[in-house]
Amino acid sequence: MLLDAFMDLGERTAREAGHESYDIPDTGDLAADLKQVLRATVDELLDPRFEIPARALAAEGLVNEPLGAEFVAGLLEPQLQLYVKRLRSAQDKGDLRPDIDPRIALELFVSPLAQRWLQHTGPISYAYTDTLVDYALYGLAPRG
Repeated sequence: MLLDAFMDLGERTAREAGHESYDIPDTGDLAADLKQVLRATVDELLDPRFEIPARALAAEGLVNEPLGAEFVAGLLEPQLQLYVKRLRSAQDKGDLRPDIDPRIALELFVSPLAQRWLQHTGPISYAYTDTLVDYALYGLAPRG
């Protein structure tokens, strides 16, 4: 029931914002596109309309494996596939190495955000997600 209500809330909010379907922007600037989407994710994660049911679903999904699987399949994985699509587009344009696995690559910026939000290990902000994108795209080693 909570999962259905949460999915309905997401669909209703998207319709109200004029988004019937959604893709990650492809402006030709991968970093800017990812930062834009992750900033919107921060807004959503901090919005009490989403935060409370999302935390409840995350907690219940840990102890109720069928619900967790349904949440991942019905809501989370379709959103993650939008990142895969955008990263593949960047690969096709030569903006990312052709040998990376986009599904693994997206976890470099999505998973730290989720972990920080779920476990309250630090604040989430635009600066934080912008830094995640920079670290994921440009690495941690010195450039030069």
